[in-house]
Amino acid sequence: MKRDTLSSTTIDSGQNPRVNAQQGEKESENQAIRKLLLGVQDALLTLDPRGTIIDVEADWDHLFGYSISHITGSHYEEFLFPEDRGWVKSGLDRAWDGEDFPMVVKIRPQDGGQAWVRVTGRQSIRDGQAVLLVLLRNISEERERELALLASEEKFRTLFMTSPDALYLLSEGDWVVLEINEGFTRVTGFGQEIIGHSTDSVNLWPDHVELYALRAEFVRERQFHNREIHWTSKEGRVIRGLMSMQSITLDGSRVAMCIVNDITPLLEMKKKLEHLLKAVEQSGEAFVITDERKSVIYCNTATETLTGYSREEIQGKDVFFFMTNLRDEEKMAAFSREVRKGRSWHGRVRLRTKPGVEIMVEATISPIFANDQIESFVCALKDISREMVAEERLRQSQKMEAIGTLAGGIAHDFNNILFPIMGYAELTLDDPLLPQQCYENVAAILEASKRARGLIQQILTFSRKGGVELAPIRMGSITKEAIKLVRASLPANVKIENLVSDVGYIMADVTQVHQVILNLCTNAWHAMSGEAGKITIELSEVEVDASFKWLHPQAILGTFVKLTVADTGNGMTSSVMSRIFEPYFSTKEPERGTGLGLAVVDGIIKEHGGFILVDSAPSEGTVFEAYFPLIEEEPLDYVKNPSGVYRFGMGTILVVDDEEVIANMISKVLTNLGFSAVTHTNPVKALEEFLENPERYDLLITDMTMPQMTGDALMEEVKRHRDIPVIIVTGYSEIMDQERAMQEGAAGFLQKPFTKSQLSRAIYQIMGRAVSPL
Repeated sequence: MKRDTLSSTTIDSGQNPRVNAQQGEKESENQAIRKLLLGVQDALLTLDPRGTIIDVEADWDHLFGYSISHITGSHYEEFLFPEDRGWVKSGLDRAWDGEDFPMVVKIRPQDGGQAWVRVTGRQSIRDGQAVLLVLLRNISEERERELALLASEEKFRTLFMTSPDALYLLSEGDWVVLEINEGFTRVTGFGQEIIGHSTDSVNLWPDHVELYALRAEFVRERQFHNREIHWTSKEGRVIRGLMSMQSITLDGSRVAMCIVNDITPLLEMKKKLEHLLKAVEQSGEAFVITDERKSVIYCNTATETLTGYSREEIQGKDVFFFMTNLRDEEKMAAFSREVRKGRSWHGRVRLRTKPGVEIMVEATISPIFANDQIESFVCALKDISREMVAEERLRQSQKMEAIGTLAGGIAHDFNNILFPIMGYAELTLDDPLLPQQCYENVAAILEASKRARGLIQQILTFSRKGGVELAPIRMGSITKEAIKLVRASLPANVKIENLVSDVGYIMADVTQVHQVILNLCTNAWHAMSGEAGKITIELSEVEVDASFKWLHPQAILGTFVKLTVADTGNGMTSSVMSRIFEPYFSTKEPERGTGLGLAVVDGIIKEHGGFILVDSAPSEGTVFEAYFPLIEEEPLDYVKNPSGVYRFGMGTILVVDDEEVIANMISKVLTNLGFSAVTHTNPVKALEEFLENPERYDLLITDMTMPQMTGDALMEEVKRHRDIPVIIVTGYSEIMDQERAMQEGAAGFLQKPFTKSQLSRAIYQIMGRAVSPL
């Protein structure tokens, strides 16, 4: 049946072959048009004058999601956005009037969103009725690309104009400036006047070789990045920048986009930072930077020198690992309080170096903030060991000044008391009828007086008030005397081995050499820390030659008396040994020493033209060797006159001293020496008597400190009338010493209490008329 039906249909069609053929052609044409429209996503609408869609040729289900049945009979405005309906109606009205009306219109698809169509059409007649044939072409993808391009170009222009870098566009080939941004004007100073000109013509490039090399690279590669360039600004300022250049398409043309990052401020900042880093690196103060957890992230060379640690050993460590007393709670609390307030902490801290030595440093620790938060700390450390020594020296000098003032007053009064005791004792010993027992008693008084005089001299020397009196002395006798004093002060478990031999003379101050021996022996005793031990003292004559000096650079060539003091104490490390002669350096507890002993020893020996060596090792004891220059010949006075006392011939000497007992004693000594003495206790009256008969006197001996007139003033008045020799004597004077006395015209200077031999020798040197030694 199915076949018959089909045949029947075929037969029925064939009843009018021509009509059927025409309808077939029409149908085929319609199908071809429909396929063509669907292929390009076009649609053909037929609108009646009311705007109703009466026919549709399109696959709307595929294109916009609407069915043809839904579209047919609907008004066209149903598919438009409300804001577009007015101007679309105006366009369609012009089309009804026979005008062209090409438009781009947004369509509302069934599933939402929007689609873009291009609309064209014209009026037509259908079934005797005027209709409007409207052709729609879907251009959504094209439109989206156009909008994206517009947006991209707008974005590009916005970025181009607002970039902080210097941006400009060049036409490729002639290198004419097409556009510049504000960054270009800010960096170079050139504005819109540069547009239309080549950069060559505005002197932007001082080095055209650099410019042409960059152009050649661009032509070859079509791009380059981060090339360092040099520009000159409109004002003549040198600009250093990093240039990148890229070929792009703009408005259908190829242009070169240039980007220049001005690195001039960065380079200037880098240079400043390099200078700062160099300054910090070469600074004598140690600088340490830590993170917020106080771990070291940087330290300079001075830190390595100060601490003994290398940078590698310090970095990453807690900054307080070598600041010993910042570990205690009180210090840390003070530090934390200051830091919380955003302030720097300043104080003195003990720093333990890598060798284990503790030094005192002045530390300033400051917080570094970022966004109101502490991100790191900077620590400045300054070694104040020298300053502390200077402070200690100042305190010590102030003490010494006070002691010196007191010592000067004591010395003047005590010497004036001691002087007549010594003088009369010597006069008594000159009496040949003196009984032996009395002689021994008076000799003991004289010896005790001399030791008292030495004690005063030591006080003055200690307080830096006493002058150095160099004289030829036998080192052996001085050393033996010092050993007696040392032995009496040491405990019984410390043995002294005396290897002192008879050596030659040295030119020295007896008191200071005595002090050297005592200080070295005291130091040796302290080195034993209360344990049993032995101190060996030895004297010898040695020759210091070139080979010895090569081993000991501080040695001096020549012949010396060597004083050796060796102990069996604890010994020293090399680091301690290198500092023992520094003032105030001491390994003892503060109550056991000032750190001045060995510094004083070193100073005294150097003042005497010698040098000192030390050799020591831990647990092996210490050996000090003090070298004093040897006098090659014995002094003539000591050979010719062992007693040192000379008897003189005739002559009259004027003696002036406000202490009557002293004036009378000097007079008796002078009489004993064969002179005629005239004494006065009032210098004014003495001057009056001298002026009555100046020729009577051969010598003036005057005290320095007297109430009516000082000794130097009396000397000046006397010499104004007659130039006779003058000897100034004093118990102690702040304003007069031997050097100044000689400068003011004195022939001699004697420090009370002086002995008869010292007085006779002074007169002999001045008058030179000795007849016989006593």
